[in-house]
Amino acid sequence: MYLPLLGQINLPWFIILHAFWLVLTGLSLLFAQPISNLLNAPKIPPQEASSAKTASRKKDDPSTLLGMSSMGLGLAYLTTSYMEIERNQTLYASVLVRIALGSLAGLRGLLDVLVTRRDGNGGDGTKKTLLIVGAYDVVGGVLLGYWLGEGGFSGRPPAY
Repeated sequence: MYLPLLGQINLPWFIILHAFWLVLTGLSLLFAQPISNLLNAPKIPPQEASSAKTASRKKDDPSTLLGMSSMGLGLAYLTTSYMEIERNQTLYASVLVRIALGSLAGLRGLLDVLVTRRDGNGGDGTKKTLLIVGAYDVVGGVLLGYWLGEGGFSGRPPAY
């Protein structure tokens, strides 16, 4: 596949979709909170900045950091896509990383479900999101590992 801005893209079709999805999701999360909300945020006096009362009334929005991380992952795939698949270390290394991180996300989501059932508390959707992301990454990592063939699950291209 050739794109004018990126040049030749040597990635499996499902990784191309995944990379662009990560970049677009990252952009949407990065700009999810309007700049006007940031500019009109209440000022916290320095003497109250570390108090427990201030900590409970001010919550940081993690969507900006999550957006930057998602964009970084997607751009890592795209910026290394110029090289042949057999020599693309990022592609091979991502197999094990995706399986490990997906497993951890799924485990955390499962633990949250079990604790919620025991405590009888409702959920905020984080459990479901963690389980979905965990399943998506494990399945994606296994699919990519099989697609790469030799060395797919070693984390190293066959050339090394």
